[in-house]
Amino acid sequence: MNEIETYLEQIKIFEEISPVKGIELLEQEGTIIYIGRKTCPYCRRFVNKLSKVAQARQYKIYLIDSESEKYDFKDIQSFREQFNIPTVPGFLVKQASDVAVRCDSSMTEEEIVQMIEEK
Repeated sequence: MNEIETYLEQIKIFEEISPVKGIELLEQEGTIIYIGRKTCPYCRRFVNKLSKVAQARQYKIYLIDSESEKYDFKDIQSFREQFNIPTVPGFLVKQASDVAVRCDSSMTEEEIVQMIEEK
């Protein structure tokens, strides 16, 4: 299995949503969204860790495919601008008072858990 096939297998546990739905969901505390694409090596590296954490901890992760033709490119750009996501992978967690955002493929599994569980 090559890296892209592995990525596509790993994201099957995430629920794919549109950027518009992502904005709605980020009004609810505890929402976790990953935005990225299969052609990005940094996204593939990050998803390898995120999928392990999601399975081990039973987290519900939403996925926005940043190169999907199902969604209007303007909606993807608008989502990225609204939440200040300059690059992918983007990782967003709705906490009590705001949305925490990280765009860092070098995050460890422990850092991912810490960001999700921070209140």
